[in-house]
Amino acid sequence: MTVDTGQVLSASVNVSSQKLLERIPHVAWLMSEEGEVLCVNNLWSVYIGRSSGDETINNDRSDLVSAEDKPLPTSYLCPQRFTDLLSPQERERFASTWVVAIRRQEPLELKLRLIGNLGNWEWFQVELEPDVQPDGTTIWIGTAMRLGGEAAIPGRQQSTQFLEALLAYASDGIVACDADGRLVLFNQMAQNFHGLPPEPLAPEEWAKYYDLYDGDGTRPLTKSEIPLFRALQGEAVVGQEMTIAPKDGMARSLLANATAIYSPTGIKLGAVVLMRDMTPYKQAMMALQLSERKFRAIFDGAFQFIGLVEPDGTLLEANQTALKFGGMAAAEAIGHKFWEVSGWKFSPAVQQQMRAATARAAAGEFVRYRVEIAGADDRLIPLDFSLTPIRNDRGEVILLIPEGRDLTQIEQAQSDRARLERYSERLASALQVAKAGAWYWELAENKLYWTREFEILLDYEPDSTQKTYSEWSQRIHPDDLQRVEAIVRETVAGRLPQHRCEYRIVCRDGSIRWLVGVSEIGTDEEGKVYLSGLISDITDLKRNEEALRRSEEFQRQILESNNDCIKVFDLAGRVLYMNHGGLSRLGIKDFTTIVNKHWSELWPSDAAEKIERALDLARDGKRGEFEGFCPTATGKPKWWEVIVTPILDGEGRVERILGVSRDITDRRDAAVAIQASEELFRYTFEYTPVGFAHVAPQGQFQRVNRKFCEILGYSSAELLQLTFHDITEPADLCEDIALVDRLLQDEIQEYTLEKRYIHKQGHHVWVSLTVSLVREIAPEGQLGAPSYFLSAVLDITHRKQLELTNQQQTVELQQLNTSLLLAQHQLTERNEELDSFVRIASHDLKAPLRAIANLAEWIEEDIKDRLCEDERQQFELLRQRVYRMSALIDGLLRYSRLGREDLATETVDVTQLIAETIDSLDPPVGFEIEMVSPLPTITAKRILLGQVFANLMSNAIKHHQRADGRIEIGAKDCGDYYHSMFKFLSYSSTIEGGSGF
Repeated sequence: MTVDTGQVLSASVNVSSQKLLERIPHVAWLMSEEGEVLCVNNLWSVYIGRSSGDETINNDRSDLVSAEDKPLPTSYLCPQRFTDLLSPQERERFASTWVVAIRRQEPLELKLRLIGNLGNWEWFQVELEPDVQPDGTTIWIGTAMRLGGEAAIPGRQQSTQFLEALLAYASDGIVACDADGRLVLFNQMAQNFHGLPPEPLAPEEWAKYYDLYDGDGTRPLTKSEIPLFRALQGEAVVGQEMTIAPKDGMARSLLANATAIYSPTGIKLGAVVLMRDMTPYKQAMMALQLSERKFRAIFDGAFQFIGLVEPDGTLLEANQTALKFGGMAAAEAIGHKFWEVSGWKFSPAVQQQMRAATARAAAGEFVRYRVEIAGADDRLIPLDFSLTPIRNDRGEVILLIPEGRDLTQIEQAQSDRARLERYSERLASALQVAKAGAWYWELAENKLYWTREFEILLDYEPDSTQKTYSEWSQRIHPDDLQRVEAIVRETVAGRLPQHRCEYRIVCRDGSIRWLVGVSEIGTDEEGKVYLSGLISDITDLKRNEEALRRSEEFQRQILESNNDCIKVFDLAGRVLYMNHGGLSRLGIKDFTTIVNKHWSELWPSDAAEKIERALDLARDGKRGEFEGFCPTATGKPKWWEVIVTPILDGEGRVERILGVSRDITDRRDAAVAIQASEELFRYTFEYTPVGFAHVAPQGQFQRVNRKFCEILGYSSAELLQLTFHDITEPADLCEDIALVDRLLQDEIQEYTLEKRYIHKQGHHVWVSLTVSLVREIAPEGQLGAPSYFLSAVLDITHRKQLELTNQQQTVELQQLNTSLLLAQHQLTERNEELDSFVRIASHDLKAPLRAIANLAEWIEEDIKDRLCEDERQQFELLRQRVYRMSALIDGLLRYSRLGREDLATETVDVTQLIAETIDSLDPPVGFEIEMVSPLPTITAKRILLGQVFANLMSNAIKHHQRADGRIEIGAKDCGDYYHSMFKFLSYSSTIEGGSGF
């Protein structure tokens, strides 16, 4: 059953509470933590004047009595929510501070605007204090003091109240001054325009908060230009544009109308100005104009041909580039079919192709192809042409955008680039093989450019930026410098168009190197004079053969020590040389086993095509590259990066082929491992039985797995449009957000929370949520910026339902236990009644037995002289039967107490006990009961054991189908126990039987 907290709190409000509120000289009320107003004072009803049912509160308290416990009349228990009295702007501000005050149980104080009984808004200083009740609930005492006026508004005329409401709700700003020019009125909208604070403010302080400018917002208004001042001077101001710039706020463009105010007798009372906010309109117009200018500038300034075409092919617009190329005026092209424009008329086939392309684009297809178009001089140029369909909101094609890009320069540049690349590759290969460096010197700008080989030959630092003539000349040996500079001067002066010069340079380590240089002077296409040339190292020619041998040995050692596999092939692709590093990496112990073998024989068969292609490129003087798999001679798998280059002879012909193979197995394995790791993460993320989500710091879902979608019933695309706030039960959201803030502040590393999500179908889903924050990598000692939250979600709805079921079952068990206790109490009462009955019955039965015994004894004494032996035995039998019946009644009394009293354990002679039982049963004539074997003496509870024997024998006699029979009783000693045997025999059969056994 759900308990209405408001009803409970309302019921706790009594007359004493009302009296307390009436003593407060301001608007006062009591309310619950849910914001429900429980009780108000008289000033409340004067100002507010209504309840939540829009009925005026009865202020007549004559029906109140002095009894403290008497509940208040329903007219004072106003079930109105306090937030209904706040302006929409104030509700959010109040709600945030109200939640904190409730949690901390601390007083709350703030300024709020409340709505009055006439719909007007006024500022109040609101204070709320908690008051904990004896039952643990909290009632909040609220007071509101009106700012800038009294707490109540009695005596004001309705017209004044209507005017105040009209000013407060007017969408235009209204400002008024008196006849002396003093500002006396700013309505709410005018306060917003001027940036005035929400609290009441003295009129002389208003001008401190804003400045007035002209319509463009660039020039301050003089006093005579201010609309209110002009109106005060008697001028009617209509449609004046002006700008208000608050000191702390956004400037606004306003349209002002102003006029003077006169009394009915013609006395000037002042002036008023009405201001309408034109800011959004002006911004929209400026943005539209700017957008149109930008579009036209881009449209006409584009280098490519651009236009607009209707789906039927009619040309609507063409940019200046297209019109200028075709030598057409806009009127000659616009309005005609696109394929009938003069540029396509040179070829009917091109026109038909353009017509078909237009039809395809009108059907929604993006069309692009290469086509030629004729210009005004009948020159054909190639175009990269496309037609792009533009659709409306319904998906219908409403426009086509034709675009053509001139491919002339691109195709020419591609052709030139291809030729230049081929030339550069050949030149680079030639320079590399010849160990020559090239250089280029712009004399006017004194800029020197050189190749990598030039740097090496002159012993420059790699990628040196000191490319100047001075740097080069400093490298020349002092003994050769004067001669070389003289040759350079002659060449620059034009007296020596070409020259060849040998000279020495001093390397950084002090060694000497001989170089030979050749150069010539020339002029480029811009008329700039340049000097270009080549240098090569001739140091080896200047040394003896021993130095040459040492150099060759040094190079061989470099090759041998290289970890890459370096090979030399003949033009047929046969292996002529392989360095030691290559043999080691390939696991080849003897080079003679592979010499003169074709290179492809060392590779798997599927690599033959790659190898031949690379060899063909090298034979053509080009560089070939590929990656491939090739195991070593020992079978170890390896991946290789292979570069194949030609080796040229002295005449520049390809003489040999150089192959360099680098082991990239580790790199490939790392890439495969990364890919496998990413795939594992993706699979784990998607198929884990736990819901996972990546959530942006602002709350938007960035990535969700299938389980998360299954828990909430949304698709992945739908969740990516939502935030976690959207799917969280509002009552659980505050705690979640507080923990998120702690994560962002690095106060905690993660948190786990049980909360409720709202399923797509609307019902609640209980989840266990664990959240941690992933931050971006930051320098050591710094905290990385938040990247995303990692949320793990486990559906615990079933567990919650079980908890609820357990609670219900606990209540049921408690109820059942109460029933059992009641039944036990009733059983105890019944047992007590039974004990009483048995005692009474025992007494009532034993009294006649004693009388019979006494009577028999008296008769026997009186006639003992006349009794025969048989009669004397009958009297003895009568006394025994009476004693036995008395003993039986005592046993019955003890038997009735079984389970409530402990019977004594005693030594029992089983033979005697059975004999007494047989005698008490008095079997009918025809039945014999005989003990066929000795019976033991045991320790037992005599009454219970006798009852067992009596039941066995009486059942056998009672349920036997004949009037005669025989019962044999015996026992067998089994060591730790006795095995008793009862055997029933029918006289007409030897088969054992008998009911009751």
